[in-house]
Amino acid sequence: MPFLSVRTNKPLAPEQARNVLANASAVVCKVLGKNEQYMMSAIDQSQAMLFGANDQPAAFAELKGLG
Repeated sequence: MPFLSVRTNKPLAPEQARNVLANASAVVCKVLGKNEQYMMSAIDQSQAMLFGANDQPAAFAELKGLG
């Protein structure tokens, strides 16, 4: 079961968060050749996050899988 975890320092409206997860899930499953029925994804918003010592909008994605 693939699991995609996305963390971002930007707050998202519920519909935006759902769209990010739906699009990311579809891409991951296509690349991995997995059925999206078994894909799990989550998003954590408004995280304290710096990239390159600045706090501009950023995201970190982590993909884990079994098998």
